[in-house]
Amino acid sequence: MKAGKYIIALLFLWPSVSYGQTVDFSYSTVSGLFCNPERVTFTQLCTGNPDGFIWRFGNGTSGIQPTDYATYSAPGTYPVTLIAIYADVAISVTKNVVINPTPAIAFTADRYQLCQPGTINFTASGSPFIASYEWDFGDGSPIFTTTGNTTSHFFNTFNEFIVTVKGTSGAGCFASAMDTVKIERFGILDGSIDKPGGCIPINVQLTVIPDPPAGDPVVSYIWNFGDGSPTVTTALPSANHLYNTTNTITTAHVIITTASGCSAQHNYLPPFGYGTPPTDPVAVTEDGRSTYCASEIIRFNSSATGADYFVWNYGDGIVDSINAPISTHRYRALGPMQVIMTPYFHGCPGAADTINLDIVGVVADYKYRNICSAKNHFIYDNLSLGNVSSFAWNFSDIPGSPDITNYHTSHTFPTNGSFTTEYWLYDAITGCYDTLITNQYTATPVLTSSRTHVCKDSIINYRVLNPYPPGSGYLYTFYVDGPIVANTIYPELELKPDLQGVFNEFVIISGPDTSTCDDTVYLPHPTYVGGPVLQASFLINTQCFKDNSFPITNTSFPFFPNDTITTWHWDFGDGQTSSVAIPPPHSYGRSATFWVHFKVTDKNGCAQKDSQLLYVHPTPEIYVLPRKDTICASESLQLLAFTVDQLTWTTNTNISCLTCDTVTVRPLTSTSYIAEAVNWAGCTNRDTSSIKVYEPFTLRVTPADTAICIGGKVQFNANVKGVTAWLPPRYLNADDIANPFSVPDSTIQYQVIVQDSVACFADTAYATIQVNYLPTVNAGNDLIVPYNNVFTVSPAYSADVVAWQWSPGLNGLSCASCPVFNGTALQTATHQIEVKNIHGCMAKDEVKIIVDCSKANLLLPTAFTPDNNGRNDWFYPLTRGYRTINKMVVYNRWGNKVFERNNFAPNTPSLGWSGRTSDLQGMDTGVYVWYVEATCDIGETVQMKGTVTLLR
Repeated sequence: MKAGKYIIALLFLWPSVSYGQTVDFSYSTVSGLFCNPERVTFTQLCTGNPDGFIWRFGNGTSGIQPTDYATYSAPGTYPVTLIAIYADVAISVTKNVVINPTPAIAFTADRYQLCQPGTINFTASGSPFIASYEWDFGDGSPIFTTTGNTTSHFFNTFNEFIVTVKGTSGAGCFASAMDTVKIERFGILDGSIDKPGGCIPINVQLTVIPDPPAGDPVVSYIWNFGDGSPTVTTALPSANHLYNTTNTITTAHVIITTASGCSAQHNYLPPFGYGTPPTDPVAVTEDGRSTYCASEIIRFNSSATGADYFVWNYGDGIVDSINAPISTHRYRALGPMQVIMTPYFHGCPGAADTINLDIVGVVADYKYRNICSAKNHFIYDNLSLGNVSSFAWNFSDIPGSPDITNYHTSHTFPTNGSFTTEYWLYDAITGCYDTLITNQYTATPVLTSSRTHVCKDSIINYRVLNPYPPGSGYLYTFYVDGPIVANTIYPELELKPDLQGVFNEFVIISGPDTSTCDDTVYLPHPTYVGGPVLQASFLINTQCFKDNSFPITNTSFPFFPNDTITTWHWDFGDGQTSSVAIPPPHSYGRSATFWVHFKVTDKNGCAQKDSQLLYVHPTPEIYVLPRKDTICASESLQLLAFTVDQLTWTTNTNISCLTCDTVTVRPLTSTSYIAEAVNWAGCTNRDTSSIKVYEPFTLRVTPADTAICIGGKVQFNANVKGVTAWLPPRYLNADDIANPFSVPDSTIQYQVIVQDSVACFADTAYATIQVNYLPTVNAGNDLIVPYNNVFTVSPAYSADVVAWQWSPGLNGLSCASCPVFNGTALQTATHQIEVKNIHGCMAKDEVKIIVDCSKANLLLPTAFTPDNNGRNDWFYPLTRGYRTINKMVVYNRWGNKVFERNNFAPNTPSLGWSGRTSDLQGMDTGVYVWYVEATCDIGETVQMKGTVTLLR
C-alpha cells in the first residue's frame, strides 16, 4: 500500500492494551439538513483519549482534527471512516453519510402583467422528487402550500409583486425561484398628429404608441377626433381624418382596449386646430420710416383679418414667429432689406405683405487677441462696416483718453484686473453711429504650494496667487507629482502624492476661447516627495507550527538618504508587537493565518505601512503501530503508518519499503523504526515503533523432585515467565501460572511447558511429588475421674508409629514421649497425643480427663474480712471440676438481696462479693445468707445454700 493512502477498518491488539475503547463519531450541518452542496461537521465521540485521528470523508478529502469538516457538492452516499489511534491500537468505524439532492425549480405564469386586479395562473417545474410547493405571492397574503405544481392567485391591488415558489423534497431539501408580476394601469408611450396646423379641409393622421401588458394584445382603437364627428374604431394604432372646421380641437383622444378588457385613453394635447387664410394683411414700421441706422432697433406693426400669429422674414436671414402685432429687430448689415410678413390662422397662411427698408450708417465690429510675451497687451483688428467719418477706442483703465487715431489699435492693460474695451464710430453722411464693448482680463498668476517637502500619501496644497477674476472662464491644468492630475476652473488643488521623487511642477492657465494665449506658471522650487520606501517591504519565511521561529528581513529604506528612519512598529497579528528595526525571530502558538503589519516613520514624520499574510502551516499527523512490539529471532513483523501526507521510513534496516504505509520488517536485533510525514508545505513530523527481538531459553522448575505426607502442599516455581501449561492439571490450584502449588493425595509427576510472552520459543521441564501415608492414633474415650484419683490412658496406634508426644503437661503427666499416659485428676483438661511414622508423617488425637462433679468440690468460706488488707477480702466460690457459676446471691438477715452475679468463672476473687451493696455502700458486721448455682465440667447443675459471717 503506497504512501498517502489511508488505512481503514484495522484493529491491532497487544496484551498490554485495554480492549474496552469504542470509536464513534457524530455529524451535523448548520441547517440540520443534508442537501447538496453541503458542509458537514464531523465530531469524534471516542472513549478514552486517542492520540490522534484520521478522517476519510468519502469524497476524496481527509482530515486529522478531532472536529473536522467536509463539503459535498454532489448528492450521494458517502462512506465516512474515522480511525482513532490509541497507544498501541488503531480502531476504525465507518458510517454512510447520505447527501440528498437539492431540487431544481422554476415557474411560469400565464401572464406577468395585468392592467387591473385579476387572477394569474402559475405552474412550477423542476425536479421530480419535489414533495411540496410553498407559494409566496409577495402581496402580504398567507403563504400557500400544495403538493401539486400548479396554483392561481388573485392580485387585488396595483403594484409590482415578487412571486416566490419554494420546492421541498421529502428529505427536506429545498430550492426557490422567483419572478416579478405587475398589476399596473395600461400605459401609452406616445401619441402624435402629423399636421398640427393647416388650411381646411385638411387630411390629418393621428397615431398612438400603446404599452399594453405583456401577453395582452390591443384589439381595438376608438378614435374621437374632437370635432363632433362620429368615433372611428380601428385595429391599427393610427387613423386618418378630414378636418373641416376652424374650431380649436381640445377633446381629441383615442381609447385603446386589450384582449383582456383593459383600456387606456390618450388625449391629444395641447389643443390644435385648422383654419382659413387670413385676409387684409398689413405690415408697417411703427414710425413709418423706411431708412434706419444699423444701430437702431426697429419696431414693426402687423395686422390681418382672422390671423392668430405672424411670421416675419427680416431680409437678413433672420425669421421670427410672433403671436402679437408688434415685433422688433436690429440689423448687423447695411443695404436694402425686404421685410415679408405672413399672417397665419391655425397654421393656415394668408397673403403676405412686404416692407422695403434701407439700412445705412455704420456697424461696429472687431476681434482681439493678446500676445504671449505680454499677456496684458491686446491687439484689436477693426472689422466695422459703413462710411466711418470718426471713431474712438475707449479703454476702461484710462477713462477720458480715447484713441481716435488708429483704426486698428492695441492697448496694454494693467497686469491684474477685469477691463472693458469700447469701440465707437460715426457716419457723418447719415448721422449714424454704433458701439461694440468687450471684456478683457489680465493677471500675474504665481503657483505656490503648502510645503516643499511632502510625505508620499500625505496632503499637499497647491494655490495660484493673483489668478484671473472669477467668472472669466479661465481653466487651470495642474501638472504635479508627474502626470496631469486636475483640470479645474478653481485656482486651488489638494493632492496626496503617490509617486516619490523630485518634481518641477507647473500649471497651464487657458482662456475661455482662442483669442488669448495660455499662461504657464511654474512652481519656483522643486517639490520633494519622500518618506520611507517599502520596496519588497519585509520578508518572513513561512514556517511550520511544530518548530516555528520566523526570521524577519526588513528591506525598508528612506527615499532620500538624509531622511533617516527613526521608528518601526511591528504587529505580528497574534497580539504581539515590536518596535525595533529587525525584530528577533517570532514564534506563534498555533497553526493559522496571520496578518503581519509593518509601519516605519522617518525623521520628518513621514510614515509608510505594509502588510503581509503569513501562513503558519500545521504539523503533519503521523502514527506508527505498533509503537512497541516483540518478535521472535529471525521472524518478520508488519508495521503500519497512519498519515494523510507524504510518508518516508527513515530507518533502512531490513524493511520492505521506504515509502509505503504498510511495511514488513525483519530486524536481527532490537530496532526502532522511524516514519516521517511531510505535508504540502514541507512541514515534517515523526513517529517511532520500537521492536524487541526475543531469543530461546532453558526452562527449570523447583523443586524438581520432592516427597510429602498426604495432605501436604508443594509450591513450584518456574524460572521463565510466559504462557505456561502444567500437565496433568490434577491437584494444582492453577495450571497456567509459573508458580502453582499442588496438594496431591497420591504420588504424581508433572510436565511443565512454557512459551515466552510473544510465543517465540517454548521449553519443557518435569517435577515429581511422592506422597507418603499418615500413621493412625486413637486416644480412646474421655475419662471422668474423681478429684485427685489416678488414671491411665492407653491409645491404639498403627504399626508404623515410631514416636509419641503428649501435651500439655497437666494432671501429673508421667511421660511425655511414652505410648501410655498415667496421671492424677487434679483438674479437667484435654490431653493431645501426636505420633510420627518412619516418613515423618504425623497424626494426632486427644482425650479429655474430667474431674467428677461433687458438692464437696464446690467450697465457699464461712467468714471473710473485707478490710482491703489483701487477705480474705472477698467472698467467692472455690471449686474443682466446675466450669461456670451460673448464679450467686447474698441476702441480709431481713431477706433483702445485697449482692447478685450471674454466669462467671469460679475461683476468681474479684467476681465475688466485696461486702458492699450495688451502690457501693459497706455492709455491717453480721451473718448473711448465700445461694449458689453452678455447672460441672460434665454438664450437671449443682445448687447450694449457706451462711457467711462478715467481720470488720
